[in-house]
Amino acid sequence: MPRAIDDPIQRTGEDAVINAAARALARTPGPAGLAVLLRLANGPPRGGVVAALAGRRRLDALPYYIKALEEDITRKEAEAAIRMLGPAARPALLHAAAAPSGAPESESGKRRRRSALGLYADLGPGADRDQAELLRLIRDDDPEVSVTACDIWLGMGARPDTAVSRLVELLGQGSWVLDARIEDCLLKHAALAEAIVGDALKAYAGALDIASPQVQRKTDALLRLLHRLGGRLGRMAGS
Repeated sequence: MPRAIDDPIQRTGEDAVINAAARALARTPGPAGLAVLLRLANGPPRGGVVAALAGRRRLDALPYYIKALEEDITRKEAEAAIRMLGPAARPALLHAAAAPSGAPESESGKRRRRSALGLYADLGPGADRDQAELLRLIRDDDPEVSVTACDIWLGMGARPDTAVSRLVELLGQGSWVLDARIEDCLLKHAALAEAIVGDALKAYAGALDIASPQVQRKTDALLRLLHRLGGRLGRMAGS
C-alpha cells in the first residue's frame, strides 16, 4: 500500500514523479506494466495513473476512476477513462451517484456524485431496471443530482409527474445557474411538462393569499418564473 505523505510540497513532488512514471508505463504494453499501474491505483487518485490505465480499458479500475471524480485536478482524465469503458460502467456509476459520502456530505462527495450521474446519462438512456434508484435520486438532497435524475427520468418517457413536480419545487431555491438548468430540462421535455407546470402555476397563485410577507415575496418571484416558463412551454408544444 503506498504510504501517505503529510507535507504538501513533498506530496506534490511525489505526485509528479508517479504521474510521469505512469505515463511511461502506458507506452509499455504487457502484464508487468499493468501490474504496476494497478498497484498505483491503490493509492490516491492521480491524473497520470488514470490516463495510463484508461488505455488498458480495465473495468476493474473503475472504482479508482470514480474516486478521481472528486477532485478538479483528476476529474477530466477520470471522465475520459470512464467514457472509454462505455455502457459497462453504468451500474457502478449509478451506485456511486446514489451513495453520499456522509452527513453532512462533503463537497468532494457531491462532485463525485454529480459527475457520476452525468456520465451515467451520457452513456445511454435510463434503464428500466434502474427506475427505483432514479426515483430516489429525484428526491436527493443535492439539487444538482436531483435535476440530473429528473432529466434522465423524463427521457425515459415514463410517469413524468414525479420528475416535473420536483423540478418545479426546486425552481427559485438555488442559484440562477440551477434555475437555468431546470428551465432547459423542462423545455426539452415540453410535451410532458406543460400540463403539470400549468397546475403548479394555479397552486402557487392560490397560495399567495395566505402566505406570510416573506413567503409571498419568494412565491411571487417563483410565480413570475413559472409564468415565463409556461408561456415558452406552450409555444414549443404547439410548434
